Amino acid sequence: MDASRALAFSRSTLDPRAYVGLFRIVHWYNRTHISQRRLLTCGEGVRLSPVAAFANAERISLGDRTRIGDHVRLWAGDREGRIVIGNDCLFAPGVFVTASDYSLDPGSTIKSQITRERDVLIGDDVWIGAGCIITAGVEIGHGAVIGAGCVVRQSVPAWAIVKGNPAGVSASRLTWGHRKPREGETQMSVHVGDRIVVEFERASQPSRAGVIEEVLHEDPSRVRVRWEDGHTSILAPSAGVASIFPQTTRTKP
Repeated sequence: MDASRALAFSRSTLDPRAYVGLFRIVHWYNRTHISQRRLLTCGEGVRLSPVAAFANAERISLGDRTRIGDHVRLWAGDREGRIVIGNDCLFAPGVFVTASDYSLDPGSTIKSQITRERDVLIGDDVWIGAGCIITAGVEIGHGAVIGAGCVVRQSVPAWAIVKGNPAGVSASRLTWGHRKPREGETQMSVHVGDRIVVEFERASQPSRAGVIEEVLHEDPSRVRVRWEDGHTSILAPSAGVASIFPQTTRTKP
């Protein structure tokens, strides 16, 4: 090492600002991971990356066997907004989930406005791809897959495969991801109280049955189903993968 390089090395290693920066990094890591991890509600077998970051973790719960990847950010609200994640979920690197956002009142600066907080609810067996953003108030149904880079601003039905910005349904896990919604597909008639049975393409997977609790949208259909195992989720039933059995008595309008 020549004299000039040795001098530069000495200056960089002896610069007190470098050590101040190091202490700031340690402080940040403790504030976003170490201290927050003590506040998390975790099920059995949860795996967290050492570089995942949390905010207001007392309002974050992770189900059994869920995995949180590198540089994932889970930010619950400062006052009441929760992030509730089910069992067996997989979060790829760089996912950002927030339970609050700012208002857009033009009469005051954005940072001076009170945040709007809404729960984020993520069901079981959900896979969220790298770099996704999940905004406040979103509900993601059981078994959904969120493609890498999606910005999810609206709730996602159970078993849906979504992609894009803004995120939209492109296929379904119920048909092994091969089938996309067809143009002009026959709309299924659904009503509160009807029994629904979902058939899986793989013979090794048993069918799933439940009762429609709420019709969220009629065309295309989006319903809230209470399954026989007690879970509830949002579903977009389509002909060929779901069967509807009307309740025996229905009040006429």
